[in-house]
Amino acid sequence: MHPMVQAFEKKQMGILSEKIQHPAFKAGDTLKVTINIEEGGKKWVQTCEGVCINKVSKGISSAFVVRRLDQNGAVEMRFSMWYEGLKIQVLRRGKVRRAKLYYLRNCSRKAGRIKELAPGKTR
Repeated sequence: MHPMVQAFEKKQMGILSEKIQHPAFKAGDTLKVTINIEEGGKKWVQTCEGVCINKVSKGISSAFVVRRLDQNGAVEMRFSMWYEGLKIQVLRRGKVRRAKLYYLRNCSRKAGRIKELAPGKTR
């Protein structure tokens, strides 16, 4: 990556990290994500509650994917970590041994359950 781009990203990360604070979470955790959307003069709040199956930490390009089960099937939503209208709440800590939980896509509802991490334990 070009040194000027790196310097710009570092400056932006400093600015954004002062404004935005998120709880620590990993893949396997059950999250409740609330996002404020503004489009065409309209504003609304959208919530998504599901399991985090992927987290990418690449500076300003950091993102995570939440998989939510619905009546019709599963829906995966990708969120940027540094979006200002994003609020993350960790509901459960999952006990998993992988960093990417893509295998949940092939599991049925009951087979795709993740055990909860015991209180006081860390991964």
